[in-house]
Amino acid sequence: GLPARPPCLCPGCPHTGAFFVLRRLGFFHSPPMKVPLERSALGRLQHTGLVIAGDLGCYTLAVLPPLLAMDTQGCMGASIGNALGLEKAGGPNKVVAVIGDSTFVHSGIPALIDVVYNRGSVTTVILDNGSTAMTGHQGHPGTGVTARGQTTHALDYAQLGRAVGVPEVHEVDAFDLAKLESILKRCIESPLASLVVVKGPCPVHRGIKGEALTVDHAACDGCAACVRLGCPALALDQGKAQIDAALCIGEQCDLC
Repeated sequence: GLPARPPCLCPGCPHTGAFFVLRRLGFFHSPPMKVPLERSALGRLQHTGLVIAGDLGCYTLAVLPPLLAMDTQGCMGASIGNALGLEKAGGPNKVVAVIGDSTFVHSGIPALIDVVYNRGSVTTVILDNGSTAMTGHQGHPGTGVTARGQTTHALDYAQLGRAVGVPEVHEVDAFDLAKLESILKRCIESPLASLVVVKGPCPVHRGIKGEALTVDHAACDGCAACVRLGCPALALDQGKAQIDAALCIGEQCDLC
């Protein structure tokens, strides 16, 4: 008798905005008359302007509707190497690699070095939620906490990117969609390799919960734009947007 819960990112997940923006940019970068929109294996129209090489983590759920913002997924740390290989294969599409913070530390760093060494133009996006969210929220070298819970040095991803020679490095708040879109657009269009660190706390790990947002039903025209975020706290009821107060984390997110 439990309500259905489709696989999706959590309410307030900082990764949601990044995938929403990447999918949006994918439509605008579709090469005209060369690569038409195609139906994905899920039977939905999928973007083809960007190839988004994904990785292994809770953010892999972005492959599913409504985000549909991931095209490949292999083992941990494979996204950056896959992206470089796809670019060197000479396809018409721009290529973006998406990887979580703990996965990047686990096995993504050598591939980022390879992008620089092989003169790639891949845009690498590190989704930094300050936790190993997929497997229990344990620490990793980027969190500043050891496996025994002791304070230690926290790896600086932006500083590391500059150290290995990435020409363009940015850090951006995961919930600032306008800035995130501007930076990603610039990096994707650049002929140089780039690294974008998208920072936002995992709400489950940090226990973030504020007063739920509400919908002004008089102003809602039922366009469903907010529902396309894929947030499980959002739904349409009789043509109007509804927010589930038990799920919404409040103004700490406010992507909708």
